[in-house]
Parts: sequence; C-alpha cells; structure tokens
Amino acid sequence: FQYFDQTRPSDVSKLNFDLEVIEGAMETAPAIRFHAAIYRARPDVHSVVHTHSLWVSILSTTSQLVGVYHEDAALFWQDQALHAEDGLGPAVASDKLVGLLGNNKHVIIMKNHGAIVAESSIQNATVKAITLERCAQIHVWSQMIGGTEAAQGFVEYVKPREERYFLPLMWESNVSRLHCSDPDLFGSS
Repeated sequence: FQYFDQTRPSDVSKLNFDLEVIEGAMETAPAIRFHAAIYRARPDVHSVVHTHSLWVSILSTTSQLVGVYHEDAALFWQDQALHAEDGLGPAVASDKLVGLLGNNKHVIIMKNHGAIVAESSIQNATVKAITLERCAQIHVWSQMIGGTEAAQGFVEYVKPREERYFLPLMWESNVSRLHCSDPDLFGSS
C-alpha cells in the first residue's frame, strides 16, 4: 500500500508460495494470494505489479481495455484481459485471474478496481505499470475529444520496437531520476 516513489528496500517482504514471510517485516495485503497463484501458473512471470492508479481505475469503470491512442500503448495491444466481479464468489479470485492471463497475456484491467501487470522482470512490470497509467489517461482524454486509435498496421510495427527499446530505456531513465531525486536511496555517496 505504497506509491513507487515511497517504497524502500526495507518495505519489501519476501514470501514463499505458502505465503509465509521469509524476509521482511511489512504486513502483506490479501492480494498476495493472486500474486502467488500467477507465479505458480506462469513460469515466465517473475514480477507482478498490482495498482489502483487513478486513470486505470477511471477507465476500468467503463469495462474497456487500454486502447492504442498513443504509440506506447502498443505495448498492451492483444496483451490485456478484463476482470469484472460478478459478486457471486470471492473478490479477485486467484483461479479466475490466472485463467484470464492464460499463457500469453500480461495485463488484467480489473473493473472498478485497477490493474495487474505480470511480467518477466521487475523492470518490465514497473515500466509497464507506469506506462499503462499514462496510456489510460491518454485513452480517456482522447475519447473526450473524439480521438481514434492507431491503425493496426502501425501498432504491429511499433509493438516490437516498444518492447525492445522503450522498456529498457524507460527503466534506466526512471532509475536515473530516482538517483537524482533521492541519492541516498541506493546507498550512493
């Protein structure tokens, strides 16, 4: 229950798949159950980020996935699923979320809630969560003025380039900003 820029290494707890704390003292949220279920089901996933960010939460009220109104949103093209509670079972049931991700999706938009980003690394999951939020904002604003999504051919062309260049460069850029804004965070001298 922290913002990215507030979280320190001492705020992170390490758990096993039985949800027993191995390291750290921070109390874990109930959502940790679906994190463990995703890791069990998807050996390619090494990081799960769950957010209640503003623009993703707003867009989630419409039962829409994040559209490609900006080239960075190509990262999410054909990579999202929508989760809507029916009120009949437990909230955010792990098996349902794992089923929505299947073998090839990495993002779940949770109606009236937020999002889950499941990725191969903490770097990619973090950058995608930040980018998803910005792209949701662009989506909402674009629809307000009658904007349209990018053509599929453009999206198919851009997506691999976003994955190859944007993800690693944005990670490095964000880490650089943290070094400038909080030089003590990484034990720098």
